[in-house]
Amino acid sequence: MLGPAMTSRPTYRDACRAFRWEESARALGWVAGEPVNLGRTIIDRHAGIDRHAGSGRPALRWLGKRGEDRTYSFDELRELTARFATLLRARGVERGDRVAGFLPRVPEMLIAMIGAWKAGAVYVPIFTGFGPDAVEYRVRHSGARVLVTHWEHRGRLPEPVPDGVTVVTVGGGDAVPPGDTEFWRAMDRHPEGADPVACRRDEPAVLLYTSGSTGPPKGVKIATNFLMAIHPHLVHGADLRPDDVFWPTGDPGWGYGLVCYMGALALGVPVLSHEAAPTPELCVAQLRDRRVSNLATTPTLLRGVMALGATAVGGVRLRAASSCGEPLNAEVVHFFREHWGVTVMDQYGSSEFGLPVGNFGTVDMAVKPGSMGLPLPGCTVAVVDDEGREVDPGVVGHVGLKPHPEGYYSLGYWNDAERDREAYRGAWMTVGDLARRDADGYFWFEGRADDVIKSAGYRIGPFEVESAILKHEAVAEAAVVGKPDPLRGHIVKAYVVLKPGRAVQSGLATEIADVVKTHVGRGDHRRAGLADPLHVLAGGARGQSPLHLGHDRGGRARADRRAGRHRGPDPLHLREVRPAAPGRGWRLRAHRGDHRLRYDHRELRPHRRRPPGVLRGVFPDRHRRDRGRAPARGRPDRDLGGRGAARPGLTGPTRRTPWPTRS
Repeated sequence: MLGPAMTSRPTYRDACRAFRWEESARALGWVAGEPVNLGRTIIDRHAGIDRHAGSGRPALRWLGKRGEDRTYSFDELRELTARFATLLRARGVERGDRVAGFLPRVPEMLIAMIGAWKAGAVYVPIFTGFGPDAVEYRVRHSGARVLVTHWEHRGRLPEPVPDGVTVVTVGGGDAVPPGDTEFWRAMDRHPEGADPVACRRDEPAVLLYTSGSTGPPKGVKIATNFLMAIHPHLVHGADLRPDDVFWPTGDPGWGYGLVCYMGALALGVPVLSHEAAPTPELCVAQLRDRRVSNLATTPTLLRGVMALGATAVGGVRLRAASSCGEPLNAEVVHFFREHWGVTVMDQYGSSEFGLPVGNFGTVDMAVKPGSMGLPLPGCTVAVVDDEGREVDPGVVGHVGLKPHPEGYYSLGYWNDAERDREAYRGAWMTVGDLARRDADGYFWFEGRADDVIKSAGYRIGPFEVESAILKHEAVAEAAVVGKPDPLRGHIVKAYVVLKPGRAVQSGLATEIADVVKTHVGRGDHRRAGLADPLHVLAGGARGQSPLHLGHDRGGRARADRRAGRHRGPDPLHLREVRPAAPGRGWRLRAHRGDHRLRYDHRELRPHRRRPPGVLRGVFPDRHRRDRGRAPARGRPDRDLGGRGAARPGLTGPTRRTPWPTRS
């Protein structure tokens, strides 16, 4: 446990007692009960009176991957976003319509997002690592009227584009495809128009798609109020100050990058943006050259920087650093405290919650490496059981949030009333994350109650990847799990069964991985790990489980359980679980149909609180804390009976869709 570096700050209890949501509203220029416009809050109020009397204040410092270096002022962004709003209105976009953005980290991304808000539209960010299928689903499901993209990514849009969708393409010098509108030529034809559309704070501003284990991705309606909800994080978690050189390394196509960019700009703090995804070497170079004082990043990047070694990371002068996505272990925290003189403050959040829990540099509190931290001032968070009752310290349960009438972040799921109801356990909103609290009130992440994979801070739904694998003509069945990875927390691991008559051949695994990249996305976080030929099995082999327990530290065990639960007529039935040789884990005997199966697995152990006589609570061992490693967020701990997380009183959601097969 790391003690605070100074003692002049308020205690955590005093900070919570003194917190008032009214102060957050005042910081944003909002008046209680009155409608707002996010474009005016984020950009216009920091600009000058008009274009002839600008403030000149820098807003965006953008570094292109080809060496471009451009600074945009609040005045420039006010004019550009207003013109884009006029462009949208000219194409029939009205208040509440959806505008999708399939854009990299370029200035046009901010212009499109904020311009959409000025027009009263709902912005739908789509990560540029996605392939045509993923893009098409999000555009169709959201009902987007306009899709803004970039010439480098135009080729990965679905063909044909869904009916009724206008494509606006940022050109690269060449002509855009027939039927597209070129971004800058259209902007030149549309001067600033009407005033920004005022919206209620309980209207959606963003439709953010997040992966789930059950079916396709779900759209989370993020409220116009999201700036109010994340203001405590900006103050306490990010420790943002007006004179900071602030670099959020996340992509605004995902929740963490979105709130970091927009939250900082709303407070008048300039944002440093790098088009290329930062490598560890690039990260260190930019921190030195740009004299960054405040860094918001991910544990994956921090671990990569640490791997460069102490001699390679010198010359960095950070005042504050925060991260989000998975726990930071003691080694990472100590490394940066020793070599950069800063304690990286770990934060916890989700697409539905925002950022309600964290470690805070503005508060006199100890940092416990690996812990999620404490609830932010103004946020009510607890660990609850399935019925919504708070559990005792040390007991694992669901992370539950009670949305505040002033500080709420999301509004539920897009066109999915059933999922809205399922999200609540009593008065507590839950999203499938499991945690426990210690005696001091700190939260510790324990995994997921479903099969969602968390890799490098991204949530990946098995269903999407499995569906893409099934597009390969040789594949009959597929199961996707997360495999522990020291850098990313988890990587995507796929197990497939071939159709009868198809043999395992050299290069087949690579072919299948390429199909996934083509249809789902090419981001490194979505790599299908098909390196071991044992994971691609010929179909119809008698006596052989299609997806079987093996040496992959629990990954292969989970694959078999997922397959067994959802294959349909031939589920995996457990017959016996008993100790193997001393120190060698547990031995399982099971059957699928008339196939008798026996497994030996070192990484299976019984839950320490398993009731006598109940075959529940056998689950893969996580990274054990006695080895000095914290569990990676997002790793599912499922029992073999298919009832969700193996914890007393927790059943968790089960996968309701049929096991995907292909004829």
